[in-house]
Amino acid sequence: MKKKLEDIKKNGFKAPKSYFDTLETTIFDKIISENFPNEDGFTAPENHLDTVEEKVLANLAHENKTIKIINFNTILFKRILPIAVAASLLLFIFIKNNTNSNTIEKNYLTSTEIEYLIENDLLTFNTYEITEAFSDVELENQHIFDDQEMLDYLNGTDIEDLILETDEN
Repeated sequence: MKKKLEDIKKNGFKAPKSYFDTLETTIFDKIISENFPNEDGFTAPENHLDTVEEKVLANLAHENKTIKIINFNTILFKRILPIAVAASLLLFIFIKNNTNSNTIEKNYLTSTEIEYLIENDLLTFNTYEITEAFSDVELENQHIFDDQEMLDYLNGTDIEDLILETDEN
């Protein structure tokens, strides 16, 4: 182990004195000389700035042509507006027909029809709808079975049979 450390100290990399002091300027000089040319890239023709104003004014004098102007209102009223009205009418008719076909008129159903729909899971109610429909009915906490009757029932029946009955239904 000591031998390796001694070899590193003896044979390690050495840099000349003040090498890192001039390294940055050397790199920047090399980058600038490779990437940027020494001469200017663009030159203006002789007397260009003296004659440019006259050339521009001469071109403007020749460009007094009639230009066709498109009126946005005509495009809007003749093309876009009829398409938008037709699309909105179709959307209204589609929504109107779909909402009427999916809802069931509950006022016109008889009680036997409602029972049939509920038993066959064709009509479902959540708790909030039921409480809203029967808001005038006051529910009382009535015990249908007392504790002893419930224990006798549970002790006398096999719970696995009850589970199997509920799974079959």
